[in-house]
Amino acid sequence: MSAKRAKSTTQASPAKKAKGGAAATAVSASALWKSSKQSDWAGALGQYNERIQSRYNGFSKGRQKVPLPTHDQWLWNKLPAEVKAQDGCLSHGQLAKIMEWKLSRGKSRPLLKRLKENNSAASVKDVTKRAFALAEQDDTLEALKVLCELRYVGPATASAIMAPLYPSQVAFMSDELMAIVPGIAPDQYTMASLTTLLEEVAGRQSQAPLQDWSLADIEKALWSVS
Repeated sequence: MSAKRAKSTTQASPAKKAKGGAAATAVSASALWKSSKQSDWAGALGQYNERIQSRYNGFSKGRQKVPLPTHDQWLWNKLPAEVKAQDGCLSHGQLAKIMEWKLSRGKSRPLLKRLKENNSAASVKDVTKRAFALAEQDDTLEALKVLCELRYVGPATASAIMAPLYPSQVAFMSDELMAIVPGIAPDQYTMASLTTLLEEVAGRQSQAPLQDWSLADIEKALWSVS
């Protein structure tokens, strides 16, 4: 991982500004998208960890086998350093863990077993290394397309891989974000939809009060109040 990627993953997060008891916000996701108040956005992002825990607590015992809060902390706080130590690629196990997180934070689908069985360790290493090299050059969309060369990795999963590593470039393609962003049809998990999604989130990020926010944190704030 280059200094560039390390910079993008260690940039001061608005979550840190909200940490320590930000008052709960009553703003809905749709209202938050339009809000120009820093307090609304910081309050929403400040609820993220609580929302993750609440979601996990509501799962059945079977679904709680995937520890969503632990996976979430690993994804955002530990994975970037692990990828750097591995010379800029994912392992097969890390890819499976990201998929577990995605299917736990979002809709549960029978994809994990297929992903594990249809991708070799060598292919995961090769594809992710090529994708991350493109991301280092700001060729974000091409990097996402390369990740989709892996079996059972579509645009949404590709965004889940990229968001913690390149938060300034990619937001996770969650159903909640798709429901809020203009011009995105529900359940259209295509590269065209992801392209539009990232363009719209980047456009919103250029406006007050989000100029210092990453695209990943914008998604997390909106998810927290959805």
